[in-house]
Amino acid sequence: TAKATPYEPMPENLDEIVTQAKGAH
Repeated sequence: TAKATPYEPMPENLDEIVTQAKGAH
């Protein structure tokens, strides 16, 4: 279920990617 990523990240990485996807970095 990769939305903004070309791959399916693991739960621990998912949270980090979601944060970046929301532009909260």
